[in-house]
Amino acid sequence: MGISSLAVRRGVTFAMLYIIIVGFGGFSLLQLKLDLFPDIKFPIIAIINSYSGVSPEEMETLVTRPMEMAISSVKNVKKISSTSKFGNAVVMVELEWGTDIDKAMLDIREKLDLFKKRLPEEARQPLLFAFDPSLQPILILSVTGSGNPIKLREYIEQRITPMFERVEGVASARIDGGKKRDIQILVDPLKLQLLGIPLGNIVKALQADNVQVASGSIRQTRKEFAIRTVGMFKTIDQIGKVVIGFKGRPVPQPIYLSQVAKIKDTHEDPSRLIRADGKEGMLLLVQKRSGANTVQTANRLLKKLPEIQRQLPQGSQFGILFNQSDFIKSSLNNLTNSAGQAFFLAVLVLLFFLRSVRGSLIIAMSIPVSVISTFATMYFADVSLNIISMAGLALAVGMLVDNSIVVLENIFRHFEEKDSAWEAAIQGSQEVVLAITASTLTTLAVFVPILFVPGLAGMLFRDMVITICFSLTASLVVAVTLIPLLASRMLKIKPKDPDSVNKSHDEILDESVMKGWVGRTYATTLDWTLQNRKKTLAFAILMFFASLGLGQFVKAEFIPKSDDGQVMIQYELAPGTSLTKTIKTAAQIENILKTKFNHTIRTVVGEAGSGEGFSGLFGKGSHAGMVRVRLKEPSKRPLNKTDFQEALRGELQKIPGLKFSFMGGGAVFASGGDIDIQLYGHDLVKARELAEAIKQKVRKIKGTSDVTTSLEEGQPELQVHFRRERLRVLGLNAYTVGSTISTAFKGTIASLYRQGDNEYPITVRLQGRYRQRANQLKRLSIFTPQGKAIPLNSIATIRYALSPVKIERLNQQRMATVSITVPRSNLSGVTARVRKMMEKETMPEGFSYKITGAAEDLASSFMYLGIAFLISIILVYMVMASQFESLFEPFVILFSIPLSIIGVMLALVLTGTSLSVMGLIGIVMLVGIVVNNAIVLVDFIKQTRDDNQTPVIDACARAGRVRLRPILMTAATTIFGMVPLALGIGEGAENWVALGRVVIGGLITSTFLTLYVVPVLFASFTLFFEKRAAKKAARLAAKEEALAAAE
Repeated sequence: MGISSLAVRRGVTFAMLYIIIVGFGGFSLLQLKLDLFPDIKFPIIAIINSYSGVSPEEMETLVTRPMEMAISSVKNVKKISSTSKFGNAVVMVELEWGTDIDKAMLDIREKLDLFKKRLPEEARQPLLFAFDPSLQPILILSVTGSGNPIKLREYIEQRITPMFERVEGVASARIDGGKKRDIQILVDPLKLQLLGIPLGNIVKALQADNVQVASGSIRQTRKEFAIRTVGMFKTIDQIGKVVIGFKGRPVPQPIYLSQVAKIKDTHEDPSRLIRADGKEGMLLLVQKRSGANTVQTANRLLKKLPEIQRQLPQGSQFGILFNQSDFIKSSLNNLTNSAGQAFFLAVLVLLFFLRSVRGSLIIAMSIPVSVISTFATMYFADVSLNIISMAGLALAVGMLVDNSIVVLENIFRHFEEKDSAWEAAIQGSQEVVLAITASTLTTLAVFVPILFVPGLAGMLFRDMVITICFSLTASLVVAVTLIPLLASRMLKIKPKDPDSVNKSHDEILDESVMKGWVGRTYATTLDWTLQNRKKTLAFAILMFFASLGLGQFVKAEFIPKSDDGQVMIQYELAPGTSLTKTIKTAAQIENILKTKFNHTIRTVVGEAGSGEGFSGLFGKGSHAGMVRVRLKEPSKRPLNKTDFQEALRGELQKIPGLKFSFMGGGAVFASGGDIDIQLYGHDLVKARELAEAIKQKVRKIKGTSDVTTSLEEGQPELQVHFRRERLRVLGLNAYTVGSTISTAFKGTIASLYRQGDNEYPITVRLQGRYRQRANQLKRLSIFTPQGKAIPLNSIATIRYALSPVKIERLNQQRMATVSITVPRSNLSGVTARVRKMMEKETMPEGFSYKITGAAEDLASSFMYLGIAFLISIILVYMVMASQFESLFEPFVILFSIPLSIIGVMLALVLTGTSLSVMGLIGIVMLVGIVVNNAIVLVDFIKQTRDDNQTPVIDACARAGRVRLRPILMTAATTIFGMVPLALGIGEGAENWVALGRVVIGGLITSTFLTLYVVPVLFASFTLFFEKRAAKKAARLAAKEEALAAAE
């Protein structure tokens, strides 16, 4: 007893099973995590090391290069890149995909420990962490207020951030920007010199006078008393009364700190300024826990936000700048709507062809049951609901009914011949079980190679492939169980026409097809093509090669740029520009946005300088910043993201001296800019000149914008070069003098002022008016061990110089990068023009170049997906060869694949769509989809010939006429199922436009041409083999006659 028979005979049992499956699927849906992308573990490890006060060149020599040498021997290292800046170095280690990150981190730690002795004492504790994009902030809030900015930041940090961190799913909430309290000791150097007190004495006095020491204990009358000296400052006034020296004779009088310095309760000199919607403010960044549901966590935060808002000081408020869940929900809703629209269109197609409401409803049932069943398998496979997996479901909707259509149509055929609906359902389904299983296997076989594609493309589409495979497998089970079960109970047999009693089913079906003009036209043209086989094949071949010629008009890109409603503008001024001037530029950009694009933008936040924590390590300094723009919903703004950026680019180019570029969009997964020209060479001066020359040439190339170089103009600096002989004579050393300079101009934290549970730095430095000019540095008093004050310029030479802001290296070579943005999705064309330009470029001696970025990712992904395409063809051939137990029929069927390429090229060119990684996935999908129509034709041709010994031409003509309707039905349901994706309406829909259009175009031409070319090919090959067999038989017969005559 087959599975279909069991389902029909035990209908209640199977009904209960499906209720359980659907119920569990619904429960699983509620448990699935919602995220933007799959949980991809990038094989990247960052190593951060600090060495305060060291220049980029010294940092490279003393810290970066030894670390690079140490980790170069770690297994599976693909690339080592580094950036050396003032006081810190960042080394990024990119490993091969699939590497155990935890083990790699241990290996790197061991290697660094072995090289510790080669590192300076202050730089022997590097920090390691694995790059995890899922830990990026899910919510960014702006915080503004009208009160004291120091107290506001302190209040937010102490009272508000813990409230966010108590929300379920939140890992941390941190503040970026704002002003921190700082007790500054602003010293008058003239008074110090007059009194003969070194600047360092103030630091030592503060350290010595602000202590709390545990001093043992005393036992007295059976009790033990701890002894503790209480010497901490209780008020700011006490700081001014610290004694820093003595003067006068014979009785020395104490010199108090307040006599030589002003004590100010103020804020630290900010390294970062933030403007939120025109006001000074700060950002609050909330990160989720690893593995937490992004949407649920964001929803909890937004639900809690009004309550937290009420806890803010009066006049303060939050503004939502970025909410990752908005884009996730919008994208998933759009994909859900696409799936719903695909379902509706598929049902309309079924109604059009079947002209039976009951039949259409039976087949339509296969879609929701298959999809809901898929949720259960996704839950067990730990696949989240993200835009990739949901796209898989949306893509599968049109294909889920294919098996059900074949089964139900065969059941219809048996209804015409059988009196019992049950028997018809059983026989009709069992006859095609093997056929639809093989058909499903051909489709599944196409996706298997994608799972083995290395790198980002394979990891990115894993969820989509798994989802499609699960849903198609579920549709096969539904087709052989639920469809016959419902058909046996829901379909009603129409009374037979008396004239059709003596006619076979095929004759009846022939007549029904021939009644329509489509059927009559097809039958006539098919007969013509079968009689003119060479012309037909020549036409098909000509169409195929002509379509390949269209490839030169097809643009290509890595991943489409999504309209996520977020625009980030990175901007730079000349190195050395003050933070105040930089934030004024942000205000200028904000003004342009509000006056020119008010109908498009929602919020604007301007940032200047380097951030705190890890973000500060990757910042560029006081001369650079970022403007974050949150756009209105797509339906409420006149410009999409790309058009908005183009219009804004024109306005920003009017600001003198401003360098800028746009961040974000579809290149989120690329390994750099759209196109990066990496220049390798040791000489930084030559590298800067070369990079600048190439930048100017690239700007002239059509299709490029935002061309920037990584080697900025040098940072202006005053270099202090010691006269070492002079230092030795005076009993000084470089460290002592350097510390004095650092305290005077940068400031030294001498101690901490404690108030309640809080600690605030006590910073010693010169008054502002004494650290404004180079001459003041030259006249800075340096005290010898004998107490004599001498000016700095008597022991050192002060020189003006330009120092590199940063030094980048790749695989232990110095590197400069020219980054190019391609805003209009023609990455392949622009890359070709850039490559051609660079081939003509003469590299200086010792220099070389390489073109990378998204362009390299594009080439790599195209290569691997091209290999996957070829492997999928081989696997499909193997499945079909096993099904037909023949090597000939699968070969004929494979000719439907190049027929689909014709439609792919036409669709891309006519719609102006760029071929992306998603489009390539669509081409791979076509291999499994288009062969199914050919399988139906070839299978029926074989049945007709085997049953009735029909001549091959007649069998091909008959198969075309009889199988026209099911072929058109399955093609139409798949095509209409792809229409919502191909239209690309809504947030995040841009990602799937190429895939939808590729599948639709390929399926249209393949379906149309398959109906002619496959019968013609089958007939041509069969007649060829029959003629060859006849000739061979004739030769054998002649030989036998000759032998007989000889005897």
